[in-house]
Amino acid sequence: MSTKFGKAVLMLGVFLATSIAPAGDIFAQNRDHLTLRAETKIFVEGRKPALVGETLTLFDSAVVYDVQLPDRSQIAVFDIPRSTIILLDAKRKLRTTIKSEDLIQFMTALKQQAIETGKSETIGIHTQPHGDPKTGIYQAGFPGFLYVAQTQPASRSELAHLYSEFTGWAIRLNTYQHPHGAPFARLALNEQMSVGGVLPQSITLKATMGEQTDPSFRASI
Repeated sequence: MSTKFGKAVLMLGVFLATSIAPAGDIFAQNRDHLTLRAETKIFVEGRKPALVGETLTLFDSAVVYDVQLPDRSQIAVFDIPRSTIILLDAKRKLRTTIKSEDLIQFMTALKQQAIETGKSETIGIHTQPHGDPKTGIYQAGFPGFLYVAQTQPASRSELAHLYSEFTGWAIRLNTYQHPHGAPFARLALNEQMSVGGVLPQSITLKATMGEQTDPSFRASI
């Protein structure tokens, strides 16, 4: 999952793919100190897929550094043990600090507002995800759309939890910066993958028509 600065992150025809370092390369000698390297690329699908976004995410136990590529000028530091997320913009020499409690309060208010205005389904509040251990495919649907995740087993359950924790906070931050889409559906899918002990290889948001899925229309947030 990537963190965006200064522009919307909802785009039509987008496919998100994540490459995660092999288990032999990601664990330090201390088994309580987990490290992980993940590379995420976002493609606009079409006749010729186009790369529109790329991030490098480095995990040092509970502290995560999400770096925008290729210039590495924008970095988000997720220091959740200290309840802090720091946004760094090297080009503009800006630093912004957001407290994790503020994101939780924002999501709570967003949920309550959606319920009161009858839009809870639209943002995926009641989404019930499910996964197939045999195929490694996890899905989470909400009206008009369906998240489909291709996954891979994590070598340790702690690794799946580590990645899920970061992704959850990144989703909340993206929603805080750009309040649109269905963040609760994405959070539900994220939690289901964590429970299943899997890591994502790709995540696609497909538009659906009734019980049919239109494979030519995809989006990701």
